[in-house]
Amino acid sequence: MANRGHQRHSMSPLSVRRVSILRQLRRVQQSLDADSTKMFVHAFITSWVDYCNAVFAGSPQYITDTLQCALNAAACLITCTHKYNCRLSTLLNDQLHWLNVLEQVEYKLALMVRWCVKNKAPRYLVECCTLVVNAASRRRRSANLHRLTVPQYRRSTIGRRAFSVGGPSVWNSLPVELCEPTVSCRDFHCTLKTILFAQYYRQCIQHNRDALCKITLHRSNIDIDSDTDIKGP
Repeated sequence: MANRGHQRHSMSPLSVRRVSILRQLRRVQQSLDADSTKMFVHAFITSWVDYCNAVFAGSPQYITDTLQCALNAAACLITCTHKYNCRLSTLLNDQLHWLNVLEQVEYKLALMVRWCVKNKAPRYLVECCTLVVNAASRRRRSANLHRLTVPQYRRSTIGRRAFSVGGPSVWNSLPVELCEPTVSCRDFHCTLKTILFAQYYRQCIQHNRDALCKITLHRSNIDIDSDTDIKGP
């Protein structure tokens, strides 16, 4: 995986270029139909976000936020929606059926690991994915679940971003039924995307619950302070 400095310097000029492309597309959007707009957005924006995005596994948030902003702007352009008129998650997930950047990275890692398990990937990637049944000196319960060994790493900022760590970690988080060798490629793609959508929705629900609890607690504190001021010392 690329280091942080290289990602920072490589993302800046590319991001500026994609922003300028989006601005040019907005200027000529009235002269384009919906299909043509989707074609240009896919050619210049979504393909750029999807290209080799597995290297962003475990990257700092400011890097994935840059890609997410470009994806959000592309979604608003296709749907002719202002970013303040509708929730971006509704545009991306419900209308366009696009995964967010973090989910796209997990999707790409899971696909790469699947090809490694089937021994259809380059040798240097296959060597990073070792089944527990092959690595264990004694038989373990996880050996029957088609799980992979996750090597130990020292630095949490760089070590966890290596494919030998990130790939098996994503693979081991998938349901056991999806890791079966008998699952077809089409079923794997569809089920994996459904799982990632459900994972994102669960995170949104939990985030909304936490925000609601904070608001409720803040209002309770305000009411207590108001009652104290009215009653006096």
